[in-house]
Amino acid sequence: MGIAAKHHVARYALLTVFFFVQAAVAGETLLVLASQPGDYIGAGQQRVITTTDADFSVMGNSGNGVSFNINDFNRPDPIYTFWYVDLAAPIGSELVVGAYEGATRFSFREPGEPGLDISGDGRGCNMLYGRFDVLEAEYDVQTGEVVRFAADFEQHCESPLAPALLGAIRYDSDVPVSIKVPPTIRVETPLNHQGCAEATGPNGGRLEFTALPLASDSYTFRWTTSTGRTGTGESFRAWARLDSPVTVTLAQTNTSTRETISVTRGICASDTTPPLVEIRKPVNGETFANGNIPLVVRVTDRVDKKISHYKAFVGYESTVPLNDSGLSHTKLPPARTVKGGTEVMIRVEAQDAHGNVGLAESWVTIVKNAGQ
Repeated sequence: MGIAAKHHVARYALLTVFFFVQAAVAGETLLVLASQPGDYIGAGQQRVITTTDADFSVMGNSGNGVSFNINDFNRPDPIYTFWYVDLAAPIGSELVVGAYEGATRFSFREPGEPGLDISGDGRGCNMLYGRFDVLEAEYDVQTGEVVRFAADFEQHCESPLAPALLGAIRYDSDVPVSIKVPPTIRVETPLNHQGCAEATGPNGGRLEFTALPLASDSYTFRWTTSTGRTGTGESFRAWARLDSPVTVTLAQTNTSTRETISVTRGICASDTTPPLVEIRKPVNGETFANGNIPLVVRVTDRVDKKISHYKAFVGYESTVPLNDSGLSHTKLPPARTVKGGTEVMIRVEAQDAHGNVGLAESWVTIVKNAGQ
């Protein structure tokens, strides 16, 4: 998280967009994150973290406010989820039920400004703009410890016009969650380093999805894609075209209220698998008379069906180190000598249309007269 200098922020109008409605369970403790696409903190995702997922600790902070530390560090097989929520009234005021407009980053707020800071999983705002509503705030009269607490928040990183992180924090609270949280589309198919499904053929690759609703009610699901494919149920399969992104939309209907809410995400398929290169002749370890080395190569690729050529290298390969200035002064080593001849490496490389390079190597021995 970066460090910001103190700054003054004029009052401004924040765009508040509420998506969905979800009832709260009595005495619930949870953190709800509904991140708009492009929001840095929430990364455009929707999450609900409960005491099933992580431990919640709460304490008063230096601004007469409330701070939450939420993590799974002490859980068996943790996935290292960690989030922090800091809320404070303007300096000199107590944090009580009410609306807090024009909030800035908690640690650097100016007099008259409420403090807000939602950060986690290694991401935080430098400059922060937002607002929050405290819906319940009950403190122990003897110790001052937080007994019950509920707040909804809206946070923008770096600019008040940046995409928002909407959310809610509840601590042993019966207050319903009034921000509306869409279901989550979970991709079950392993993704490659480009964030896409690995193509299995010229047309792309298949992805499998699961709908993850907020757990309390009963829902039905309908899936659609920008290519026209549809489906129903909690699971769905769709085909992503190679190098042509597709969108998949999940519409979730509450069976009791008949309210339908939806979420859309992009999917893609790409080719990161190199061609399969096989040196069929010579076989590794064969011996040949000088100048008589046959070369038979087979190149296959499940996506780029036809590869027109390959590169062949014959000779000894050496790895030469560079100094700190990126320079090297050396002599190339001679070919590797073995009993009865000279050992030579044959290397074949083939590149597909997506830049993936496959290679194969074979070592052979050359002698003056084969069989000696």
